[in-house]
Amino acid sequence: MSKAETTRERILEATRQLLAASPGASPSMGEIANRAYVTRQLLYFHFRSRVDLLLELSRRVDAEARSPARQARVDDAADPVTALREAVALQGHVKPKIFSVASAVDQLRHSDQDAAAVWKEREDARLARCTDIIERLAEERFLGERWDVSTAAHVMWSVTSLRS
Repeated sequence: MSKAETTRERILEATRQLLAASPGASPSMGEIANRAYVTRQLLYFHFRSRVDLLLELSRRVDAEARSPARQARVDDAADPVTALREAVALQGHVKPKIFSVASAVDQLRHSDQDAAAVWKEREDARLARCTDIIERLAEERFLGERWDVSTAAHVMWSVTSLRS
């Protein structure tokens, strides 16, 4: 690993530690630089903004928690009901692991348009995964007659949200 990669990893780990120490809080770039033992200038060399840093960290934490094997249990489920159960179980597994990072992005999105875009990207992707599962339920006639795909997908998305 190069020196630059090592520094970048140290910054990401420092951010993860600060977020874990104060869930729901969003550390400043100065606090992150201090924890990572780098200057603010070096921090901004690696990440142009706090949002970029949080986005990379959230993607990394999500990838660690959402292993290919775990995701395959959803994607390769024998039937749509099992896929739904596995998807909800996966969210239950992932949410505690990404909570501190996701909470920081959630907090920032109200005052930072870049954070709002990051939040939207992540939530749109989650809604798409929910829609895929609900469409499968509908195609195989497991979705109740009174439900349409969009409403059911939004209910699933809501129930598996960070706040839920």
